Amino acid sequence: MRVQMPDDPPFSALLARVRTMTLEAFAHHELPFTQLVQALQPERNLSYQPLFQVAFALEHAAHRTPTLPGLAVERYWLDVGSVQYDLALTMEETDDGLTGEWLYATALFAEATITRMAGHFETLLRAIVANPAEHVARLPLLPPAEYRQLIYEWNNTAVPYPADYAHTLFSQQAQRTPPRLP
Repeated sequence: MRVQMPDDPPFSALLARVRTMTLEAFAHHELPFTQLVQALQPERNLSYQPLFQVAFALEHAAHRTPTLPGLAVERYWLDVGSVQYDLALTMEETDDGLTGEWLYATALFAEATITRMAGHFETLLRAIVANPAEHVARLPLLPPAEYRQLIYEWNNTAVPYPADYAHTLFSQQAQRTPPRLP
């Protein structure tokens, strides 16, 4: 689902918009996916999914492992060997909070990139919980240490220049390559 945000809403207002869009989308949940693809007629390419390449799923408590009297039930994770999308994040509500699993195409993303992305997402979630009324554009993505590194350390490129620096450079260049007359 695409969400328009030209007005930089507070996160709580954005959440309300997404909720409304989601509920409207659920009204069409019986529409077969193949019929949707036929109606949209996306460009087909075997190297990527035709409609979207990134997926997010939030699994609620109903998807937890059931307990059955007299039976031992445990989850079994099936390794399918490849991912269906370029990037997918599945989050699950647990008694301890949210847990997540990132699945990604290793041909497109390095593990360090996904680790950094997960840290950025955690920073964003913490900021939202701390202040849900904050405008979306003002919510931080970078943890404080990474922000400091990017803004102050890597951006510390100041070099002292003498007051007549341009004149000095011009003179030095003229001495190195005097004019060549034909």
